[in-house]
Amino acid sequence: MNRNSLGLVRALALAFALACSTLAAQGASFTVLGAPCSVPGEAIPAIGARGLPRIGASFDVTYSGPNRTFSSAQQIVRPWLITGLSLLPAPVAIPTAILPQQPANCLVWPNPDLVLEMPVDASGQAFQNAVTLVIPNQGALVGATWYHQWFALFEQCGFAGCNYGWAIVSEAAIVVAGT
Repeated sequence: MNRNSLGLVRALALAFALACSTLAAQGASFTVLGAPCSVPGEAIPAIGARGLPRIGASFDVTYSGPNRTFSSAQQIVRPWLITGLSLLPAPVAIPTAILPQQPANCLVWPNPDLVLEMPVDASGQAFQNAVTLVIPNQGALVGATWYHQWFALFEQCGFAGCNYGWAIVSEAAIVVAGT
């Protein structure tokens, strides 16, 4: 292969790499990161999405796992959504000594720039299990990246009042806005 041919191959390879990176930057994605933690007798929390974060559209960040308002056992499990514009430098474990029944290895991944408490749903028996996000129709947002993770907080109530027992988390999600 002569010098001109080698230069052409390199130029084509560079053009192909740039085209692929441009296509990747325009693709909307919702990618799961890490692992959930749970407590015995409760469902394992999970994060999901309905749709993808596309410019000019909406999508839902969904929660499945323990979720109940004040029950006959006087227990509440409320999901909260953590949203961050960055990940923490390293995932942070919820300390096991912070709550009486706190399981080990419950890792929080996103920097908690916004923490959203879920309101009671229409049934009154559970809390809402999804958040709808609208992505503005702004081309500059293509490739914007942010992070979500659910945590659920257990509260036991009785004659002496209410006390928190544990907090568990879902996997985290890396969200990239695209077209």
